[in-house]
Parts: sequence; C-alpha cells; structure tokens
Amino acid sequence: MGYSCIYLAAAANFSRSIFNYSLVTMDVNPDSPYYINLLDSKTHPEDHREYVMFHGCSKEGAELIKRDGFKPSSADRMLGAGVYVSRDIRKASKYPLDVPDSEKRVLKVRVDVGKVKIIDKQGHPMQKTWHTVHGFDTAWVPPNVGMVLCNLEEDCVYDPKRIKVIEVMKVTEDNLSQYDHLQSGVTPEDSHVYVMYHGTSKQIAVEIQRNGFKPSRDGMLGAGVYLSRDIRKVIRYPSTFLTLIGWF
Repeated sequence: MGYSCIYLAAAANFSRSIFNYSLVTMDVNPDSPYYINLLDSKTHPEDHREYVMFHGCSKEGAELIKRDGFKPSSADRMLGAGVYVSRDIRKASKYPLDVPDSEKRVLKVRVDVGKVKIIDKQGHPMQKTWHTVHGFDTAWVPPNVGMVLCNLEEDCVYDPKRIKVIEVMKVTEDNLSQYDHLQSGVTPEDSHVYVMYHGTSKQIAVEIQRNGFKPSRDGMLGAGVYLSRDIRKVIRYPSTFLTLIGWF
C-alpha cells in the first residue's frame, strides 16, 4: 500500500518558533528512498540491509552512470576493485578532487550491502581480498582509523548491480546542511540544521502547506511542534508525513 505524502524542505529556528519553508508534494511507497536506512557514518552496517550512501563524481560522470550504471574501479585502489561510496555526504561532495566545484555532482544511491567486512587498518590481511578470496560483498572503512586522508567513512561495493541511483544532486557549502540526516540516538548540536519528519493527515498537510505549522496546546514536552528524526516512528502516524529541515 502506498502513502501519499508532503515533502517539506524547511529552515526552522525551533528555539524561537520561527519557521521558513517550502513544500513539494510527492507520493511515497514501500520502495521509496525515504524508507531506506540513513545510517550514521560511525555505525557498522548490518549484513543484507539497504542503506543510503553517496558518490562524488563530475557532471559528465553522473550522466554516464545514469545511462550505463556504475563501473568498478581498478584493483589497485585502497580496497581493491569495486565502487567507492560513503555514508558521509561531506566526503562525497569533495570529489573528484581535480574537477571544479561548479562541475561536481553527488549521487544519492541505494546500496544493498550484502555481507560486510570491516577493514579498520592499513595492511589489514583482507584489505584487498575481502571479496575475491573471502566472499564479502562490501568493505567498510570506519572514520578516524587512519586509512583515508580526510579520516571520514568509506565503503567499497564489489558488484555495481548492488547500487541504484536515487538522485543526482549539486551539493555546495551553502546547501550541504539540508542533506544532514542525524541518527535518532545521537544528541543534536546547537545551531545545526537537520532533517526531521512530522506525521499528519493529508488534509492537515495541505493546511500546513498553506498556513504553516501551529504549535500544539499540550503534549509530553508542552506546547510546540512535535517532530522526529526517526522516519520509522513517523510512518506509524497518519499516512502523510512531512520532512523538515531545521536548526536548533
């Protein structure tokens, strides 16, 4: 069964109850990228799960990938042959290093990770044999282990067929924060922008789109607008939900 929803891209200062936003209506179904797990870059991915990841490329490269699919890198790369992606959009947005920022694109992708092997040090005995010898589908390098120059998380997926492009994005320093999905168990930092969700009915979603949010009169935390960073919580509420980007 599909879900009709409102996608809300917004900037909100919650501490002052000021909301500035734009709304786009779209249909959501069980195959929608909004149901895919956005996993914190420090968390070990579970086997046989799908996750949202990112791949930095040129504008021309993005068009080729959309048309022909991903091509594995050569076997001399850090983790051997495969497609290199990251759950950290900040890392992906820096690549390719030799392409002007105006020509860079970030592919938001859906990855079926299959069996995952953690590679957490240079010279790891399975650093380049995790698939060819040991049969793993994805190699995961956690952040801050000294393998990647920028110390950010990286993944290598051996079979390109495990990766599907969701969206091509032009990510800049000015709009980077709107893609910042913070795990629900992580404490949000002051003065940051995060993606959140709000469950509501289709009728009320239209009213919010027209007139804006109204603070609740009461609730567990008193008056205010109730949101969640956990989309699994939100989709249990009326079958329309809002995606909210706001800062604390």
